[in-house]
Amino acid sequence: TYLPTYLPTYLPTYLPT
Repeated sequence: TYLPTYLPTYLPTYLPT
């Protein structure tokens, strides 16, 4: 249903934080 392109977008943004 949703696009799996946004998933890896927010994932690596909070990880290093």
